[in-house]
Amino acid sequence: MWEISVEKYFVQILLLLFIMVDMVWGTNRYYSDIVEYSSNGRFKVEATSPDNSHGEGEPFQDDFTYRLYDVVKGECLWKRKQPMEEASPVSLFVSDAGWVVIWTSCIELIMVGIDGRDCGMVDMWWNGLTKEEREKYSMETTAGPMWEGHSMKYFANYESKDYFVMRTWWSRRIIIDLEEGKLIRETEDMADILLQMEKDHILNKLEAATKQKTDWNDQKYLSIFSGAMTAAYMAGQIKMEEAVAYLRELEPDDFIGSSCVGGYDENIEVGKVDRKSYSEYSMRRIAQLSLRRLGQKPKPYPCTRFRVNDTEFDLCHPYVPVPLDKDRRLMAEEVARGMGPEAVLGVVGAPDLISWDRWHYDMDCEKPYTLIVCWDENEVCGIQKKTPVMWQTDEWDQEVNLGDIYREQGGLVRPETFCGIDIAKPYRVFIVIAIASCITVVVWRRVSRRGKRI
Repeated sequence: MWEISVEKYFVQILLLLFIMVDMVWGTNRYYSDIVEYSSNGRFKVEATSPDNSHGEGEPFQDDFTYRLYDVVKGECLWKRKQPMEEASPVSLFVSDAGWVVIWTSCIELIMVGIDGRDCGMVDMWWNGLTKEEREKYSMETTAGPMWEGHSMKYFANYESKDYFVMRTWWSRRIIIDLEEGKLIRETEDMADILLQMEKDHILNKLEAATKQKTDWNDQKYLSIFSGAMTAAYMAGQIKMEEAVAYLRELEPDDFIGSSCVGGYDENIEVGKVDRKSYSEYSMRRIAQLSLRRLGQKPKPYPCTRFRVNDTEFDLCHPYVPVPLDKDRRLMAEEVARGMGPEAVLGVVGAPDLISWDRWHYDMDCEKPYTLIVCWDENEVCGIQKKTPVMWQTDEWDQEVNLGDIYREQGGLVRPETFCGIDIAKPYRVFIVIAIASCITVVVWRRVSRRGKRI
Protein backbone atom coordinates (compact mmCIF):
# COMPACT_ATOMS: atom_id res chain seq x y z
CA MET A 1 0.00 0.00 0.00
CA TRP A 2 2.71 2.42 0.98
CA GLU A 3 4.75 1.60 -2.15
CA ILE A 4 1.93 2.86 -4.36
CA SER A 5 1.87 6.15 -2.44
CA VAL A 6 5.62 6.57 -2.74
CA GLU A 7 5.49 5.89 -6.46
CA LYS A 8 2.63 8.34 -6.83
CA TYR A 9 4.38 11.18 -5.04
CA PHE A 10 7.76 10.36 -6.52
CA VAL A 11 6.46 10.62 -10.08
CA GLN A 12 4.78 13.93 -9.28
CA ILE A 13 8.00 15.34 -7.85
CA LEU A 14 9.96 14.15 -10.86
CA LEU A 15 7.46 15.85 -13.14
CA LEU A 16 7.89 19.05 -11.12
CA LEU A 17 11.66 18.71 -11.48
CA PHE A 18 11.46 18.41 -15.25
CA ILE A 19 9.05 21.34 -15.44
CA MET A 20 11.49 23.47 -13.43
CA VAL A 21 14.38 22.48 -15.69
CA ASP A 22 12.29 23.20 -18.78
CA MET A 23 11.36 26.64 -17.42
CA VAL A 24 15.00 27.42 -16.79
CA TRP A 25 16.53 26.03 -19.95
CA GLY A 26 13.69 25.23 -22.25
CA THR A 27 14.59 26.25 -25.81
CA ASN A 28 15.00 23.47 -28.34
CA ARG A 29 18.11 23.79 -30.47
CA TYR A 30 18.39 22.41 -33.98
CA TYR A 31 21.73 21.49 -35.52
CA SER A 32 21.57 21.35 -39.29
CA ASP A 33 24.05 19.68 -41.61
CA ILE A 34 26.81 22.12 -42.59
CA VAL A 35 28.94 22.52 -45.73
CA GLU A 36 31.72 25.12 -46.06
CA TYR A 37 34.47 25.81 -48.63
CA SER A 38 37.88 27.39 -48.24
CA SER A 39 38.23 30.86 -49.76
CA ASN A 40 40.35 29.49 -52.61
CA GLY A 41 37.75 26.80 -53.32
CA ARG A 42 40.13 23.88 -52.96
CA PHE A 43 38.81 22.37 -49.73
CA LYS A 44 35.30 21.43 -48.67
CA VAL A 45 34.34 20.45 -45.13
CA GLU A 46 30.99 19.02 -44.14
CA ALA A 47 29.20 17.89 -41.00
CA THR A 48 26.24 15.50 -41.38
CA SER A 49 24.01 13.78 -38.86
CA PRO A 50 21.68 10.81 -39.42
CA ASP A 51 19.10 12.78 -37.42
CA ASN A 52 18.87 15.15 -40.40
CA SER A 53 18.40 12.44 -43.02
CA HIS A 54 14.66 13.11 -43.20
CA GLY A 55 14.82 16.88 -42.88
CA GLU A 56 14.78 18.93 -39.69
CA GLY A 57 12.77 16.81 -37.25
CA GLU A 58 13.55 16.41 -33.57
CA PRO A 59 15.85 18.98 -31.91
CA PHE A 60 19.35 18.41 -30.51
CA GLN A 61 20.72 16.43 -33.44
CA ASP A 62 24.02 14.66 -32.75
CA ASP A 63 26.19 11.76 -33.96
CA PHE A 64 27.73 14.05 -36.59
CA THR A 65 30.32 12.84 -39.06
CA TYR A 66 32.88 15.36 -40.32
CA ARG A 67 34.62 14.99 -43.69
CA LEU A 68 37.28 17.08 -45.40
CA TYR A 69 37.52 16.90 -49.19
CA ASP A 70 40.18 18.03 -51.63
CA VAL A 71 37.93 19.39 -54.36
CA VAL A 72 40.75 19.55 -56.94
CA LYS A 73 41.75 15.92 -56.48
CA GLY A 74 38.20 14.78 -55.85
CA GLU A 75 39.04 12.74 -52.75
CA CYS A 76 38.11 12.60 -49.08
CA LEU A 77 41.16 13.45 -46.94
CA TRP A 78 39.72 12.36 -43.61
CA LYS A 79 36.57 11.40 -41.74
CA ARG A 80 35.89 12.17 -38.08
CA LYS A 81 33.06 10.97 -35.83
CA GLN A 82 31.61 13.21 -33.15
CA PRO A 83 32.60 11.76 -29.74
CA MET A 84 29.77 11.15 -27.29
CA GLU A 85 31.02 13.84 -24.90
CA GLU A 86 31.41 16.48 -27.65
CA ALA A 87 28.69 19.04 -28.38
CA SER A 88 27.10 19.29 -31.83
CA PRO A 89 28.42 21.84 -34.35
CA VAL A 90 26.91 25.25 -35.11
CA SER A 91 29.64 26.49 -37.50
CA LEU A 92 32.52 25.13 -39.55
CA PHE A 93 35.57 26.93 -40.95
CA VAL A 94 38.17 25.62 -43.38
CA SER A 95 41.36 27.42 -44.43
CA ASP A 96 43.18 27.52 -47.76
CA ALA A 97 45.79 25.26 -46.12
CA GLY A 98 43.22 22.65 -45.10
CA TRP A 99 42.85 23.49 -41.42
CA VAL A 100 39.36 22.91 -40.02
CA VAL A 101 37.82 24.63 -37.00
CA ILE A 102 34.64 23.17 -35.49
CA TRP A 103 32.56 25.64 -33.46
CA THR A 104 30.28 23.65 -31.15
CA SER A 105 27.06 24.59 -29.39
CA CYS A 106 29.00 24.74 -26.10
CA ILE A 107 31.16 27.52 -27.58
CA GLU A 108 34.14 25.22 -27.81
CA LEU A 109 36.48 25.39 -30.79
CA ILE A 110 38.10 22.17 -32.00
CA MET A 111 41.11 22.42 -34.32
CA VAL A 112 41.64 19.62 -36.84
CA GLY A 113 44.70 19.41 -39.13
CA ILE A 114 44.72 18.49 -42.79
CA ASP A 115 45.85 15.01 -41.74
CA GLY A 116 42.76 14.55 -39.53
CA ARG A 117 44.52 15.07 -36.19
CA ASP A 118 42.66 16.84 -33.38
CA CYS A 119 45.20 19.50 -32.40
CA GLY A 120 43.36 20.92 -29.43
CA MET A 121 40.21 22.48 -28.05
CA VAL A 122 39.61 26.02 -26.77
CA ASP A 123 36.67 26.93 -24.57
CA MET A 124 35.88 30.36 -25.99
CA TRP A 125 33.27 31.28 -23.40
CA TRP A 126 35.35 30.67 -20.28
CA ASN A 127 38.91 31.04 -21.62
CA GLY A 128 38.56 33.20 -24.72
CA LEU A 129 36.46 35.89 -23.05
CA THR A 130 37.21 37.70 -19.82
CA LYS A 131 34.72 37.89 -16.97
CA GLU A 132 34.12 41.56 -17.78
CA GLU A 133 33.43 40.73 -21.44
CA ARG A 134 30.98 37.97 -20.52
CA GLU A 135 29.06 40.39 -18.35
CA LYS A 136 29.19 43.44 -20.62
CA TYR A 137 29.03 42.05 -24.15
CA SER A 138 26.66 39.11 -23.90
CA MET A 139 23.01 38.45 -23.28
CA GLU A 140 21.78 35.21 -21.77
CA THR A 141 18.94 33.36 -23.47
CA THR A 142 17.27 30.01 -22.87
CA ALA A 143 19.36 28.69 -25.79
CA GLY A 144 22.62 29.84 -24.22
CA PRO A 145 24.58 33.10 -24.25
CA MET A 146 24.28 35.44 -27.23
CA TRP A 147 27.53 37.31 -27.82
CA GLU A 148 29.13 36.73 -31.25
CA GLY A 149 27.12 39.29 -33.20
CA HIS A 150 29.03 40.72 -36.15
CA SER A 151 32.42 39.53 -34.95
CA MET A 152 34.87 38.73 -37.76
CA LYS A 153 36.36 35.23 -37.94
CA TYR A 154 39.20 34.34 -40.30
CA PHE A 155 42.40 32.33 -40.77
CA ALA A 156 45.79 34.03 -40.79
CA ASN A 157 49.35 32.99 -41.53
CA TYR A 158 52.04 34.88 -39.66
CA GLU A 159 55.73 33.97 -39.62
CA SER A 160 54.97 30.57 -41.19
CA LYS A 161 52.41 29.63 -38.55
CA ASP A 162 48.65 29.26 -39.00
CA TYR A 163 46.14 30.95 -36.73
CA PHE A 164 42.39 31.28 -36.31
CA VAL A 165 41.44 34.85 -35.40
CA MET A 166 38.25 36.36 -34.09
CA ARG A 167 37.94 40.12 -34.00
CA THR A 168 35.02 40.74 -31.66
CA TRP A 169 32.42 43.41 -32.35
CA TRP A 170 33.89 45.39 -29.45
CA SER A 171 37.27 45.29 -31.30
CA ARG A 172 39.39 42.82 -29.34
CA ARG A 173 41.20 40.00 -31.11
CA ILE A 174 41.09 36.43 -29.83
CA ILE A 175 43.86 34.41 -31.49
CA ILE A 176 44.33 30.63 -31.55
CA ASP A 177 47.51 28.87 -32.61
CA LEU A 178 46.09 26.02 -34.73
CA GLU A 179 49.07 23.66 -34.44
CA GLU A 180 49.30 24.08 -30.67
CA GLY A 181 45.54 24.29 -30.22
CA LYS A 182 45.75 27.08 -27.66
CA LEU A 183 45.18 30.81 -27.19
CA ILE A 184 48.07 33.24 -27.67
CA ARG A 185 48.69 36.92 -27.10
CA GLU A 186 49.26 39.13 -30.12
CA THR A 187 52.37 41.25 -30.56
CA GLU A 188 52.45 44.77 -32.01
CA ASP A 189 53.90 43.53 -35.30
CA MET A 190 51.29 40.81 -35.51
CA ALA A 191 48.51 43.34 -34.80
CA ASP A 192 49.60 45.49 -37.76
CA ILE A 193 49.59 42.51 -40.12
CA LEU A 194 46.19 41.31 -38.91
CA LEU A 195 44.67 44.78 -39.27
CA GLN A 196 45.67 44.91 -42.92
CA MET A 197 44.27 41.40 -43.44
CA GLU A 198 41.00 42.51 -41.87
CA LYS A 199 40.76 45.54 -44.15
CA ASP A 200 41.36 43.38 -47.22
CA HIS A 201 38.78 40.88 -45.98
CA ILE A 202 36.19 43.63 -45.43
CA LEU A 203 36.67 45.12 -48.90
CA ASN A 204 36.46 41.67 -50.54
CA LYS A 205 33.20 40.86 -48.76
CA LEU A 206 31.65 44.24 -49.57
CA GLU A 207 32.69 44.00 -53.21
CA ALA A 208 31.20 40.50 -53.49
CA ALA A 209 27.91 41.72 -52.03
CA THR A 210 27.62 44.75 -54.33
CA LYS A 211 28.38 42.60 -57.38
CA GLN A 212 25.86 39.92 -56.41
CA LYS A 213 22.84 42.25 -56.07
CA THR A 214 20.37 39.41 -55.65
CA ASP A 215 17.50 38.30 -53.48
CA TRP A 216 19.10 37.64 -50.09
CA ASN A 217 16.14 35.41 -49.17
CA ASP A 218 17.67 32.76 -51.42
CA GLN A 219 19.47 30.34 -49.09
CA LYS A 220 22.45 29.89 -51.41
CA TYR A 221 23.32 33.59 -51.11
CA LEU A 222 22.80 33.79 -47.35
CA SER A 223 26.49 33.32 -46.51
CA ILE A 224 27.42 36.21 -48.82
CA PHE A 225 24.83 38.42 -47.14
CA SER A 226 25.96 37.43 -43.64
CA GLY A 227 29.60 38.13 -44.50
CA ALA A 228 28.66 41.47 -46.06
CA MET A 229 26.70 42.49 -42.94
CA THR A 230 29.72 41.82 -40.74
CA ALA A 231 32.02 43.61 -43.20
CA ALA A 232 29.71 46.65 -43.36
CA TYR A 233 29.62 46.82 -39.56
CA MET A 234 33.37 46.39 -39.15
CA ALA A 235 34.09 49.06 -41.77
CA GLY A 236 32.61 51.60 -39.36
CA GLN A 237 34.40 50.13 -36.34
CA ILE A 238 37.82 50.18 -38.01
CA LYS A 239 37.13 53.58 -39.63
CA MET A 240 37.72 52.43 -43.23
CA GLU A 241 37.06 55.41 -45.48
CA GLU A 242 37.84 53.26 -48.53
CA ALA A 243 34.62 51.32 -47.76
CA VAL A 244 32.32 54.35 -48.18
CA ALA A 245 31.57 53.70 -51.87
CA TYR A 246 30.49 50.12 -51.12
CA LEU A 247 28.37 51.22 -48.16
CA ARG A 248 26.61 53.74 -50.41
CA GLU A 249 25.73 50.92 -52.81
CA LEU A 250 24.39 48.75 -50.01
CA GLU A 251 22.47 51.54 -48.26
CA PRO A 252 19.31 51.22 -50.45
CA ASP A 253 19.16 47.44 -49.83
CA ASP A 254 15.63 46.52 -48.71
CA PHE A 255 16.27 43.04 -47.31
CA ILE A 256 14.26 42.47 -44.12
CA GLY A 257 16.37 40.56 -41.63
CA SER A 258 14.06 40.60 -38.63
CA SER A 259 10.46 41.41 -37.74
CA CYS A 260 8.47 42.00 -34.59
CA VAL A 261 4.77 41.09 -34.57
CA GLY A 262 2.87 42.51 -31.64
CA GLY A 263 -0.20 40.42 -32.42
CA TYR A 264 -3.61 41.45 -33.59
CA ASP A 265 -4.85 44.37 -31.46
CA GLU A 266 -8.57 45.10 -31.61
CA ASN A 267 -8.00 48.48 -29.94
CA ILE A 268 -6.21 49.78 -33.03
CA GLU A 269 -8.56 51.11 -35.66
CA VAL A 270 -8.71 49.47 -39.07
CA GLY A 271 -6.37 51.27 -41.45
CA LYS A 272 -4.17 52.62 -38.63
CA VAL A 273 -0.50 51.79 -38.03
CA ASP A 274 0.28 49.18 -35.39
CA ARG A 275 3.52 50.50 -33.91
CA LYS A 276 4.23 47.15 -32.22
CA SER A 277 4.40 45.30 -35.52
CA TYR A 278 7.36 46.28 -37.67
CA SER A 279 10.26 44.96 -39.74
CA GLU A 280 13.88 46.08 -39.95
CA TYR A 281 15.95 46.66 -43.07
CA SER A 282 19.05 44.95 -41.68
CA MET A 283 21.73 45.79 -44.24
CA ARG A 284 20.50 49.36 -44.64
CA ARG A 285 20.58 49.98 -40.91
CA ILE A 286 24.18 48.78 -40.54
CA ALA A 287 25.32 50.63 -43.68
CA GLN A 288 23.88 53.89 -42.32
CA LEU A 289 25.45 53.33 -38.91
CA SER A 290 28.89 52.82 -40.46
CA LEU A 291 28.46 55.78 -42.81
CA ARG A 292 27.80 58.05 -39.83
CA ARG A 293 30.88 56.69 -38.08
CA LEU A 294 32.89 57.48 -41.19
CA GLY A 295 31.73 61.11 -41.19
CA GLN A 296 29.09 60.65 -43.90
CA LYS A 297 25.43 61.64 -43.87
CA PRO A 298 23.12 58.76 -44.85
CA LYS A 299 20.42 59.23 -47.42
CA PRO A 300 16.82 59.37 -46.12
CA TYR A 301 16.07 55.66 -46.56
CA PRO A 302 13.87 54.28 -43.74
CA CYS A 303 15.36 51.59 -41.51
CA THR A 304 12.00 50.21 -40.36
CA ARG A 305 8.66 49.33 -41.95
CA PHE A 306 5.35 49.18 -40.09
CA ARG A 307 2.14 47.22 -40.54
CA VAL A 308 -1.38 48.62 -41.05
CA ASN A 309 -4.10 47.05 -38.93
CA ASP A 310 -7.15 45.39 -40.54
CA THR A 311 -10.24 43.41 -39.57
CA GLU A 312 -8.18 40.19 -39.51
CA PHE A 313 -4.50 39.55 -38.96
CA ASP A 314 -4.00 38.01 -42.41
CA LEU A 315 -5.40 41.15 -44.04
CA CYS A 316 -2.87 43.47 -42.39
CA HIS A 317 -0.39 44.99 -44.86
CA PRO A 318 2.76 47.16 -44.85
CA TYR A 319 2.36 50.88 -44.26
CA VAL A 320 3.54 53.00 -47.19
CA PRO A 321 4.66 56.40 -45.86
CA VAL A 322 4.46 59.65 -47.76
CA PRO A 323 7.97 60.95 -48.60
CA LEU A 324 9.09 63.75 -46.29
CA ASP A 325 9.13 67.26 -47.76
CA LYS A 326 11.96 68.43 -45.50
CA ASP A 327 14.99 67.01 -43.72
CA ARG A 328 13.73 65.31 -40.55
CA ARG A 329 16.15 67.23 -38.34
CA LEU A 330 14.30 70.41 -39.33
CA MET A 331 10.97 68.85 -38.35
CA ALA A 332 11.95 67.35 -35.00
CA GLU A 333 10.34 70.18 -33.04
CA GLU A 334 6.98 69.33 -34.63
CA VAL A 335 6.74 66.01 -32.77
CA ALA A 336 4.37 66.50 -29.83
CA ARG A 337 2.61 64.59 -27.07
CA GLY A 338 -0.64 62.95 -28.07
CA MET A 339 0.44 62.24 -31.64
CA GLY A 340 -0.28 58.84 -33.16
CA PRO A 341 2.16 56.71 -35.18
CA GLU A 342 0.95 58.04 -38.56
CA ALA A 343 1.44 61.62 -37.45
CA VAL A 344 4.98 60.98 -36.22
CA LEU A 345 5.87 59.05 -39.37
CA GLY A 346 4.54 61.93 -41.43
CA VAL A 347 6.74 64.45 -39.61
CA VAL A 348 10.10 62.70 -39.06
CA GLY A 349 9.66 59.40 -40.90
CA ALA A 350 10.47 55.90 -39.65
CA PRO A 351 12.83 55.49 -36.68
CA ASP A 352 16.40 54.21 -37.00
CA LEU A 353 15.96 51.99 -33.96
CA ILE A 354 13.01 50.72 -31.93
CA SER A 355 13.45 49.65 -28.33
CA TRP A 356 10.15 48.59 -26.79
CA ASP A 357 8.17 51.81 -26.23
CA ARG A 358 10.82 54.12 -27.67
CA TRP A 359 11.62 55.23 -31.20
CA HIS A 360 15.17 56.51 -31.77
CA TYR A 361 16.24 58.94 -34.51
CA ASP A 362 19.90 59.91 -34.99
CA MET A 363 19.83 63.52 -36.15
CA ASP A 364 22.63 64.56 -38.52
CA CYS A 365 23.37 68.17 -37.74
CA GLU A 366 26.25 70.35 -36.56
CA LYS A 367 25.77 69.07 -33.00
CA PRO A 368 24.27 65.60 -33.59
CA TYR A 369 21.81 64.18 -31.09
CA THR A 370 19.30 61.34 -30.83
CA LEU A 371 15.61 62.17 -30.77
CA ILE A 372 13.71 59.68 -28.60
CA VAL A 373 9.94 59.42 -28.96
CA CYS A 374 8.30 57.65 -26.02
CA TRP A 375 4.97 55.84 -26.38
CA ASP A 376 2.05 54.93 -24.13
CA GLU A 377 -0.10 52.53 -26.13
CA ASN A 378 -0.57 54.33 -29.46
CA GLU A 379 0.10 57.91 -28.33
CA VAL A 380 3.29 59.87 -27.81
CA CYS A 381 3.79 60.45 -24.09
CA GLY A 382 7.23 62.04 -24.10
CA ILE A 383 10.04 63.45 -26.26
CA GLN A 384 13.72 63.46 -25.34
CA LYS A 385 16.92 64.75 -26.92
CA LYS A 386 19.90 62.64 -26.03
CA THR A 387 23.58 63.55 -26.33
CA PRO A 388 26.01 62.22 -27.23
CA VAL A 389 24.21 60.85 -30.26
CA MET A 390 23.66 57.08 -30.03
CA TRP A 391 25.93 56.12 -32.93
CA GLN A 392 28.85 57.58 -30.95
CA THR A 393 28.10 55.25 -28.02
CA ASP A 394 27.95 51.46 -27.67
CA GLU A 395 24.13 51.42 -27.44
CA TRP A 396 23.88 50.98 -31.20
CA ASP A 397 26.46 48.20 -31.01
CA GLN A 398 24.47 46.39 -28.33
CA GLU A 399 21.36 46.55 -30.50
CA VAL A 400 23.01 45.52 -33.76
CA ASN A 401 24.92 42.62 -32.21
CA LEU A 402 22.64 41.35 -29.46
CA GLY A 403 19.22 42.02 -30.94
CA ASP A 404 16.45 43.56 -28.81
CA ILE A 405 17.95 45.18 -25.73
CA TYR A 406 16.05 45.85 -22.53
CA ARG A 407 16.78 49.31 -21.22
CA GLU A 408 15.97 50.70 -17.86
CA GLN A 409 17.52 54.02 -16.97
CA GLY A 410 20.09 53.53 -19.74
CA GLY A 411 21.19 50.01 -18.78
CA LEU A 412 20.55 46.46 -19.86
CA VAL A 413 17.87 44.61 -17.95
CA ARG A 414 18.01 40.83 -17.60
CA PRO A 415 14.74 39.99 -15.83
CA GLU A 416 14.98 36.20 -15.92
CA THR A 417 14.44 34.94 -12.36
CA PHE A 418 13.00 31.80 -10.87
CA CYS A 419 12.00 31.63 -7.18
CA GLY A 420 14.19 34.65 -6.56
CA ILE A 421 17.21 33.08 -8.29
CA ASP A 422 18.78 34.92 -11.20
CA ILE A 423 18.86 32.28 -13.93
CA ALA A 424 20.45 34.59 -16.49
CA LYS A 425 23.78 32.88 -15.80
CA PRO A 426 24.05 29.41 -17.34
CA TYR A 427 25.77 27.75 -14.39
CA ARG A 428 22.87 28.72 -12.13
CA VAL A 429 20.67 26.33 -14.06
CA PHE A 430 22.51 23.54 -12.25
CA ILE A 431 21.86 25.20 -8.90
CA VAL A 432 18.12 25.11 -9.58
CA ILE A 433 18.38 21.46 -10.65
CA ALA A 434 20.34 20.61 -7.50
CA ILE A 435 17.74 22.28 -5.27
CA ALA A 436 14.94 20.44 -7.02
CA SER A 437 16.82 17.15 -6.66
CA CYS A 438 17.27 17.70 -2.90
CA ILE A 439 13.56 18.42 -2.52
CA THR A 440 12.80 15.21 -4.41
CA VAL A 441 15.00 13.11 -2.08
CA VAL A 442 13.58 14.68 1.10
CA VAL A 443 9.97 14.19 0.03
CA TRP A 444 10.67 10.60 -1.07
CA ARG A 445 12.21 9.74 2.32
CA ARG A 446 9.37 11.29 4.30
CA VAL A 447 6.73 9.54 2.27
CA SER A 448 8.67 6.25 2.56
CA ARG A 449 8.82 6.51 6.36
CA ARG A 450 5.15 7.35 6.52
CA GLY A 451 4.40 4.28 4.37
CA LYS A 452 6.44 2.04 6.63
CA ARG A 453 4.58 3.26 9.75
CA ILE A 454 1.30 2.48 8.01
